[in-house]
Amino acid sequence: MAIRQLRLGVVGQRFHPGADKKLAETPIGTAIDLVREPENKYDPNAVAVHIDGQHCGFIWPPKAQAVRLAANIDGGSVRAATLGGKNLVLVDVEVGDDEPTQEEEPRGDKYL
Repeated sequence: MAIRQLRLGVVGQRFHPGADKKLAETPIGTAIDLVREPENKYDPNAVAVHIDGQHCGFIWPPKAQAVRLAANIDGGSVRAATLGGKNLVLVDVEVGDDEPTQEEEPRGDKYL
């Protein structure tokens, strides 16, 4: 097995009091929690970003990356998730040997 690193944006901080400050003050490289929200009324594949138990937003874009990321979380192939910048999450996912492992370009650059 190999590891692929996904670079994903974070959005929705304005809906979670203190999230913007938490994202700004948390050191790059800090471990974060990715929490599936299958009951989310807007997207059943929504993946929330939590830092020290605080909900700080959601992975962006919800439809394109969250579907695959949700499956990786459910399947247990996510090996690590860290803060890569104020609005950037780095996720290490275990992939099969026949899948590409190169780092993916960040999505949602206007939010980073």
